[in-house]
Amino acid sequence: MGPRCYCGRARRSTAGVLFLAMSHLAEVIHQQKNEHIVLELRRHWATFLPTIFLFIALALVPLAVYFFLTESFDIRHDLFWYPAAMLFGSAYYLFILVFFFAQFIDYHLDMWVVTNERIIDINQKGLFSRIVTEMHLVLIQDVTSESHGFFAHMFNYGDLHIHSSGPVQRVEFLNIPRPHEVRNALIQLTAEDKRKHKAHDI
Repeated sequence: MGPRCYCGRARRSTAGVLFLAMSHLAEVIHQQKNEHIVLELRRHWATFLPTIFLFIALALVPLAVYFFLTESFDIRHDLFWYPAAMLFGSAYYLFILVFFFAQFIDYHLDMWVVTNERIIDINQKGLFSRIVTEMHLVLIQDVTSESHGFFAHMFNYGDLHIHSSGPVQRVEFLNIPRPHEVRNALIQLTAEDKRKHKAHDI
């Protein structure tokens, strides 16, 4: 039997965010026969805290402005400025809610899946687009984990850099929980996959 080629590939798809949210993971990654999921990883929840704090701060701005105006000018009985202020405030809250929803979707739907055969990098781009990149374990050459900063060490999250000899030469897991443990697990899976393919090609 001749040598077999295991080539990583990247594909781009555009779809509605509701379709992605409702799609089963197996349908997104198209699992192969005898392939099973070992790890499902997302960015650490602590990395989303700045977005939550920003949302809270932005949500408090109209309240502060409202109390200032009512105390200084008392526009509540003005037939023009009070309805205008309410309309502007409603539009403002709608805007920041859409902003927060878009940030949460990007955080929640960005994920990395490790199976016994490959790595799948699902990168959500805004509300209506995503990029799915695949890298086969048998082609992996180097795996590096790193964690920098006080909060990264306190909450135990960091980055994982994976290098391959295939068409997709680099995949990065960013701000994932327990990066050093994930690195060790990935190295073990890679070694097992390479032994399996070596035995199959003999």
